[in-house]
This record gives sequence, C-alpha cells and structure tokens, in this order.
Amino acid sequence: MDHVRQTDLTRRRFLKSGVAGMGGVAGILATGSAPAFLSFSSSNDVLRMAVVGTGGRGIQHLKALGYFNPDDHLGAKTTKPPPRMEGVEVVALCDAFDLYLARGMRAITASGGKATGYTNFEKMLDEEQLDGVILATPDHLHAPHAIAAMEAGKDVYVEKCMANSIEEANALGEVVHRTGRILQVGHQHRQNRMQRVAKQIIERGDLGEVTMVQAFLSRGGAANAWIRPIAHDGGPDPKKVHWKEFLGPAPDRPYDPRRFFEWRCYWDYSTGPAGDMMSHTLDAIHDIMGLTYPASAVASGGVYFWKDGRETPDTYSAALEYPDNDLSVTYSCNMHNNYQKRATLFLGSEATLELNWEINVYADRQSELYKEDLESGKKKPGEPFIRIRKKSGELITEAAPTNLWLENQGLTLTERDGMLWDTTILHHLEFADCIRNRATPSASFDAIYPPTVATHMTVESYKQGKRIHWDGESKKGV
Repeated sequence: MDHVRQTDLTRRRFLKSGVAGMGGVAGILATGSAPAFLSFSSSNDVLRMAVVGTGGRGIQHLKALGYFNPDDHLGAKTTKPPPRMEGVEVVALCDAFDLYLARGMRAITASGGKATGYTNFEKMLDEEQLDGVILATPDHLHAPHAIAAMEAGKDVYVEKCMANSIEEANALGEVVHRTGRILQVGHQHRQNRMQRVAKQIIERGDLGEVTMVQAFLSRGGAANAWIRPIAHDGGPDPKKVHWKEFLGPAPDRPYDPRRFFEWRCYWDYSTGPAGDMMSHTLDAIHDIMGLTYPASAVASGGVYFWKDGRETPDTYSAALEYPDNDLSVTYSCNMHNNYQKRATLFLGSEATLELNWEINVYADRQSELYKEDLESGKKKPGEPFIRIRKKSGELITEAAPTNLWLENQGLTLTERDGMLWDTTILHHLEFADCIRNRATPSASFDAIYPPTVATHMTVESYKQGKRIHWDGESKKGV
C-alpha cells in the first residue's frame, strides 16, 4: 500500500484493540507474542482486501474480519459475529464454485458491506484496487496465486501450507524478497499464548535438556477424513463449477466432483495430512525450540482405512532429525480414531511438557533438578507441577508451583473480560498492521520457510520410500 503513512501507536487504537492494560506476560499469554499488531497505525486509510476461496476456511476468514451471515454459520459455536475490523474492508471475493461465492457474498451483505464477486482470480487482480489478498484456496494454488498477487503489488495472507513443494516455496521466496511485499502465512497458532509460555518454560530450563519431541493427532470420522457429501452422487450441477479455474497449474483432467471438493485426497492439489495438519505442528515445534532445517526426514504410512480411491495417506508417521540441536522430532496422524486427539510432548532430562490446548509439566521420576521435591513428596511424577489452561477466555493456573513459577518471572495472569480471542482474528490484526507499517509479521516467509521445508521433506520421503537429506546449498531435499 504505497500511500500508507507510518505513524506511532495511539492510545485510542490501542484501547480499541481490546488488549490494553495487559502488559508483561498477560499480553504474551493472551496473544502469543509481544505482537506487532499492538502498534496500530493511526492512519485513517482503509485497507481494501479480497478473500479468494470462500469455502469453509474462507468463511472463517470473513467472520474474523467481521463479515457474517448467521444463516450460513457452518456449525459455528455462536451466531454472534465479532465486530468489523477497524480500517479493513473486504471489497472482492473470488471462488471457483458459484454456491460458495454466493455464500461469501451473503456474509458481506448481511454485515452491511459491499463487494464484487469473481470466479477468475486474474480478472479480479486486474479490475480491483487492492491492498491485500487473503488466499484460502486449495494448496496447489497457494504459491501461484500469492506470486501473482505480489507481482501485482498486493500484500498477501496465504493459508498453510504456503507452497505445495519445496520448489514452489523457493519460487515464492524469490518473489517475496524481490518485491518487498508483506507475506503472512496462515500459521495462526503463532498467536497462541500457550505456545509462547511453553517456549518460556523450555528456555528457562525447567525441562532440562530436551532431546526428543513427540507429536500426535487422532481425528476420526468421515468429515475429518475430508469426505464431503456434496462430492458424491454426481456432485452439484457442473455448470456451477469453474473447473479450469480450480485446476490452475495442475494437470488437465476431466471434471471430477471428488477432486474438486475432496482435493486434499489427491497429490495434484495437496500433500494430505502433511501440509494440512503436520505443518501446523512442525511450525510450533520450530518456533518453540528455535529450529532451522532438519538434517534428514523419513516418513511412512498409507491409505489403510478410507479405501475410497484417495491418493494421499490417511495414516501418516514421520521422523525428523536435528543433530545441530541434539533433537529428534516424531509425528503421527490417523483419520479413523479419536482416542488421544492431539498433543505435543517435549521430553526433557528433568521434566516433560505436554502442550495441546493447555500446558502440563511433569517432573521426571529420575530428575536430579527436582530430586529433593520428589523425595519429600512436594512434587509427584504423575501430577503436573505447572498446569495452565484456558476456560471461558481466562487463564486458569492449577498446581501451587505454577503460581510460584510465574512469580519468579515477575509475571501475573489477567482476565480479559471473559473474552476468548480467536487466533485467526489476531493473525489478521497483525497482517493489517504490517501492511500499514511495512513491518515483518510473525508468520513471515522467512519464519515459515524452515518448517515448510521440513514438511515437504517428509512428503518426498513418503513418495520416494527413502530418507531425505537437506541440501542447504541447492535448497532441496536429496
């Protein structure tokens, strides 16, 4: 946005952001970092945005920006929308399915907005004067659309995985660095307060030496396996589907409703569980542990349950080695069971940190650091001595040592008027502020490139059936 003026933080906008007065760890816990978006520009210029892809995730982006139609809430927990984001206006929508586009337009009009709908991305770029483009398209369009938008002078928010291969990521990075455009990647968990606190605990040394991280995700049921009823029984009227727009650079094929609506199941458009789910987890691990590139990666799995013609695996396991950090990372995912849900375990020589939607830290029964407390019964191996969880928007601390740990850091916890912030909203606030002030977002290309590389190294391992090593000179896995 060439005409934007750089200005200082104003008290009025700071208070309107809803995070004034938190300070210290309260700000960290509530937003996930010492966030750039707190420094709102006082410019009155309105950012003109487009949302590309108005399927499930695109509708969530619209809601985060304050555009919401309660008749199309897609199972949301509340029919009350967030307020319209100050200084941001969605003026264009684009989707290759007429019914999705119409649903997005209803969200705009129901919220008092006005936008133009498109089915062709290039036409939208040519006709609209835009400051930013939000991409919630299938994965194979992420890098091509982001590159086209940045070449056209737009800043970009692109969903994960930001590219569908290491080669695409390299091409995307060249354009980011050459054009100087802002790129925010949809790893919104970088705004998660729990992720920031986990990083603090590990950096403080409470776990001792961490040499292994284990992550897992279980998500059973047809919907979680990307099975969409609309794709079956012949699918919708083909006249409402803009198949060529969907294909983009993918191989030309006859129209197939399963490929259109269940695109995550096919290699032409997705990397399956790796790009859709593991990429989030690897990004969190990279952020918390301060990692760069894995020296090697190996993956295995297959289509073991949903034998419906899909190509990408429904059962996936990966192991990544970071010898420079004396660290091994493992990840496993399945789509037919819900028993363990999700968690990431940081296994240290003195304690273990369990991170999911809360934090639990357990002293190791062989710990030297906590030996006296274990012998006296002050700490017990099976009970967390740090437990932080969220409930109704506030942080709850359980286990008395938690409060002591916080006090030793000079930190306190603060309620936020019972409001639970959506990390997607926080990510958009940050993106808007970075556009205005030409600042670097928390999920910039450079920040997300290493975990993206790690993700795709596992994909290459799975496809080739061998261990993949990172070649930093050529920027590819071999």
